[in-house]
Amino acid sequence: MSRKYNGLIVSNASNVDALKYLLATSCLHVDKVSPEIQPRCFSLADPRRPERYLRSCRGRLAFDVDHSPRNRETFDQDASFFRSDKLFYPGYLNFQSVSNPRSYMKVSSQGQIRLSYVRDTTEFRNMASFAVRFHHTKST
Repeated sequence: MSRKYNGLIVSNASNVDALKYLLATSCLHVDKVSPEIQPRCFSLADPRRPERYLRSCRGRLAFDVDHSPRNRETFDQDASFFRSDKLFYPGYLNFQSVSNPRSYMKVSSQGQIRLSYVRDTTEFRNMASFAVRFHHTKST
């Protein structure tokens, strides 16, 4: 299946043992989300293996392949996220799960990317704020 790749999601946390770079792609669940969320909806793929998508599963994030996923009936929804309107810091973005919109993506203290309910703490805001860098394949 053809996917539109929009940019890289980057984590600069020094202790992140997951991928530091994820490819932002067109939202797999875009036709099923509300019209106000559609422009902010995206999915994330492994840049080394773009058939592997990051998905939420019981509050955790894991990679799953698009051609034979576990729980095929919820794969598109679980592998879709949206950029939150609730910005903690200027220039950084926050991401929520489509399948569990009360959960934000964050880097845990162990360096893993996880989903977590929002907490009104500086530590949570720091760990749930991401920089986005756009990648262009056109040479100049």
